[in-house]
Amino acid sequence: MTRALMESWGPAGVEPASARTSTGDDYASWYELYTDVPTMGPTGPEGTVEVCVLVLPASS
Repeated sequence: MTRALMESWGPAGVEPASARTSTGDDYASWYELYTDVPTMGPTGPEGTVEVCVLVLPASS
């Protein structure tokens, strides 16, 4: 589901803020809050999650 969320940003005109880190470019701020204990699925953790991402201001 996180992948679907990320793929929806471009068509919606949303651009996440990025930051230069010691390992290269990354999201400036991203966190996931699992509201239940996640279970491991075939591609990683699965479960109900709130995702918060810092985005750039909308251009006018």
